[in-house]
Amino acid sequence: MGSEIRGEPGRTGTLLRLQTLQEPRHSRASKRYRLSATDNRQLTNRQLMLNVLRNRDYRLYWTGTLVSWVGTHLQGAAQAWYIYQITEKTFYVGLVGFFGQLPMVLTLLGGVVADRVDKRRLLLIAQSGLMVIAFVLGALVDAHLAGVWTIAVLAMLAGMMSAFETPARHSLPAHLVGKKLLIQAIPLTSAAFNVARILGPAIAGALVSHVGVAKCFYANGFSFIAVIVALAMIRSDTSPACNGDNPIWADFWAGMGYIYRHPTIRPLVLMSGIPSLLVLPYLTLMPELASKVLGLKATGYGSLMSSVGIGAALGAFRLAGDTRGKGRGKMLLLAGMSSALVMLALSFSRSYPLSVVLFMLLGASNVTYNQTINTLVQTLADNEYRARAVSAFIFVFVGLAPIGSLMAGYLAGAFGVTVPLIVGGFGVATLISLIALTQPEIRRL
Repeated sequence: MGSEIRGEPGRTGTLLRLQTLQEPRHSRASKRYRLSATDNRQLTNRQLMLNVLRNRDYRLYWTGTLVSWVGTHLQGAAQAWYIYQITEKTFYVGLVGFFGQLPMVLTLLGGVVADRVDKRRLLLIAQSGLMVIAFVLGALVDAHLAGVWTIAVLAMLAGMMSAFETPARHSLPAHLVGKKLLIQAIPLTSAAFNVARILGPAIAGALVSHVGVAKCFYANGFSFIAVIVALAMIRSDTSPACNGDNPIWADFWAGMGYIYRHPTIRPLVLMSGIPSLLVLPYLTLMPELASKVLGLKATGYGSLMSSVGIGAALGAFRLAGDTRGKGRGKMLLLAGMSSALVMLALSFSRSYPLSVVLFMLLGASNVTYNQTINTLVQTLADNEYRARAVSAFIFVFVGLAPIGSLMAGYLAGAFGVTVPLIVGGFGVATLISLIALTQPEIRRL
């Protein structure tokens, strides 16, 4: 692996690290396309994104994951709608979400594994397993055998696969484009995810209305073929930076110690839990918001879900062209406060067009917040600890989501579907204000 500026964690400024880190040797195939952060400031947003996409391996990976994520969001929207239709209770939508996200507590272990094995091979195994689960779910729904608990068990199995797949997937772009272009590659990958959030629910709404829910699960299964083929064609060296000779638990505790001692990564990781607990539960509320508050059918529900993706995709593309070395901490705090205000506005909205606009703003604010943290964590972390640093971010971000889903489902059932939005909005505003006042190192990023 290439050398980089060392020293105690956090002592080197963010801008200096981005400008001086050298390229890993395994990415020399794309060397001529790499630019420093200083050079990047001379390019337009479009040129920066094209510069990353000229890399053959990253282009394959980006395209394959885009297709696969369309299927994933298609299934997610269809599954939530199906559960709500057979139970007419938001609580069960949240319950299945809880079971699906519960295995993500294994993400920290998944980060250790991703730092010890070939990431491409790990992703091939995990994506193949997720494909099988999607086909099984489709067959069970077709046979009228898929109840809430059956879906919950399959969601848990998929969550276990994702716990090992997610850290490897997040840290793979560094192998493909090198660390100097990572600041553009991360939000560009997020843009693919959020474009899929636009297309997936919209397709789900159409399929549910015309051919039934089961076909959505089959479509997701077939979508995995794209990313599996893309991973099989990647040529970059995705082997681990560490030698893997240490016991796995020794590597685990070494990674946790590194994150705990890092004065900037540690608060960033903790901040990633705020939207998981208080903002993302809107996904649990969406079927009831669409059906009972706004009076929408499946197609309108799909449009609401897609509006979040539109805003998130716009926010991610904006981040992909952002060349600022500083100011990201302030942007992070502003994005968090924006999410809080939009949540409060949504709790009062009874208009479909207004709700679409607000969900777009929520998507843009949320992706700006989350991907800014993701980018900062990956660019600040040393190569041999990157997957473990990412896994800590994912662990907090995803690990608190089951609690948020259950809390939102309970509050919606007991007090009404708008109450979780009000609680979430005030909660986010309070926490972001406290961070802005007590964490000066975040403001200086």
